[in-house]
Amino acid sequence: NPWRVAVDVVVLSDAGSVVEAVSKAVWAAVRAVRLPRLVFYAGDAGESPEVEVDEDPSHCARLNVENLPVYVNVAKLGDRFVVDPTSEEEACASSDVLVAVDKSGKIRALQKRGKAGLSVDEIMEAVGIAVTTGTETIRRLEATLDAEDAARESAEAPEETELLVWGS
Repeated sequence: NPWRVAVDVVVLSDAGSVVEAVSKAVWAAVRAVRLPRLVFYAGDAGESPEVEVDEDPSHCARLNVENLPVYVNVAKLGDRFVVDPTSEEEACASSDVLVAVDKSGKIRALQKRGKAGLSVDEIMEAVGIAVTTGTETIRRLEATLDAEDAARESAEAPEETELLVWGS
């Protein structure tokens, strides 16, 4: 695959779990990418191959996001867990668990943060909440992007016109 994709993120406001917000934005951006098809032609001996970019948008390919996770932050506040805590909630939390979850619910990364400890049962509960939230987040992102794709495709489709033929 000749493509390399880099994502730069600029955070304009920090009102809570920045990692979580950025991961959702990156997931949606990567999912929306359409790469043009490339055709390679072998060059003569000692010459570099030639590359032709197919300009037909219907020949574009999408990146595979099946294993691309979103991050879910689950904070412990008293005896309850809060998903996607605000800055104030993060400041009051005794600890939190940051979990990267892919579309299938597979955990791709996990980080426990904060000074207070969590029991094994509390960690399992937080991870369960994160997996449910993460897979639902991806499902909703996909539904939204699929709806946008369908709307774009219907807007780009040429209108059918009726051909009137006059004559004998």
